[in-house]
Amino acid sequence: MKKNGLINFNTPKQFRCNNCGGELLLQNPKTQFVSCPYCGATSDVTSDAHKVINKINDPAKYPSPSFLKLGMVGNYKGQKYKIIGRIFWRNSYKELEEGAYHNSVWTFHEWLLIGEDASYLMIIEDSEGFSLSRQIYPKYPSLPEIPNIESFNSGVKQQMNEYGISQIIYNEGESTYQIINGEKIWFGQYESNGTYYSIEYRTNSNKEIKEIEFFEEHSLSRSFVTQMFGEESNIKTIIQRDTNRRKRRLINAAIVILAAIISTFLYNFFQQRNPNVTLLDKNYNINDLIKDSVINPLDSFVTLNIQEEKIIFDNAKHIYTIGLQTSLAVNDEMLINLYLLDEEKKSVYEMDADFFHITYQESWYEDGESGVETVVENEGNLSASFKSDTVGTFYLKTEIAAKLLSEENTDLRISVEEAGIENTWLFTVAFLFWIVGIIIFFASLKK
Repeated sequence: MKKNGLINFNTPKQFRCNNCGGELLLQNPKTQFVSCPYCGATSDVTSDAHKVINKINDPAKYPSPSFLKLGMVGNYKGQKYKIIGRIFWRNSYKELEEGAYHNSVWTFHEWLLIGEDASYLMIIEDSEGFSLSRQIYPKYPSLPEIPNIESFNSGVKQQMNEYGISQIIYNEGESTYQIINGEKIWFGQYESNGTYYSIEYRTNSNKEIKEIEFFEEHSLSRSFVTQMFGEESNIKTIIQRDTNRRKRRLINAAIVILAAIISTFLYNFFQQRNPNVTLLDKNYNINDLIKDSVINPLDSFVTLNIQEEKIIFDNAKHIYTIGLQTSLAVNDEMLINLYLLDEEKKSVYEMDADFFHITYQESWYEDGESGVETVVENEGNLSASFKSDTVGTFYLKTEIAAKLLSEENTDLRISVEEAGIENTWLFTVAFLFWIVGIIIFFASLKK
């Protein structure tokens, strides 16, 4: 099994399962137990008797979720690794989302790999893909103080993004300790710069900690994993199939994007021949309107009513666009309610806008460093399109609640435009082609 200090993957120790007679292979010199992938029986391999000590769940209920299988040999950073075991876990844990912890349940498969130098790697596989995990010995090892834990690298307190219980549902292959069906371990995890760090520990019947391990984990693409095991015959077929699929997606993306380019060209062509018609384009000086108004002392807002503007729609089923634009000074705010009224002064379309310009200081803290930054939020543009089913005379009614704390001049521009039917359809078609083409293109790049 070992030659020149390295494990020889070509000469594993072989024996038969005493429960079903299936062939079992031992690759790790430190292996003490083997769970049969055919019947689920666990054998003690520390003696020649290979006594069956228990039988876990039926292997048929827990097949490999992908192309990975026991016995496969891969290459990682110039060294060969062999898959010698798999554990199927179910996590019941607290997950941090939007500043609060929520109860979650998650399942995943943990593939154990041993290197020629007897080092270990774990490939984690779940519904979201693959990741690589390895045991580490942190500079600052510590137990968590829920919901925080000290950074393994800096010793600075970090908030965990997950913590809870992992339970073993099924396992197959080699292990250096006796894996018990239903066994639970406690874990906590935090993230830093795209790498996940976790602590795992088991307790005895007295809830005393008997084993602690630390790990780091980062994501792997499907392409990376297939290339890692690329010398396996079945993986070569998968790599070729994935390559052909990406080529087809790229061709489809090119066709759709070409259609988008043609649609965009036609849109610009017809736009020049039949440009949008401006029905209204007017500026209002808000400062002048405020002079004759009363300011509410409770919130400093003043309510303004702009004179109704008359608009004539000559074409039914056309697209009309209303635009609002203003430039506010710092700490100014403007609330706008706009109504399109028919000849009977009934509202047929409504539009709301909340324009503001604010600045504030925000503290930040990351990886042991902290500071204060100035945040600027400025919103002063809004447009909305609608289709008119009728022609005739309409009126634009605008209500404004403004709070202008600065002395700078503030204008509000209101515009209404009508688009030609060719422009409307071509713009919609071009937009959809661009969206679909971009989605297909990035899907083809996904590995």
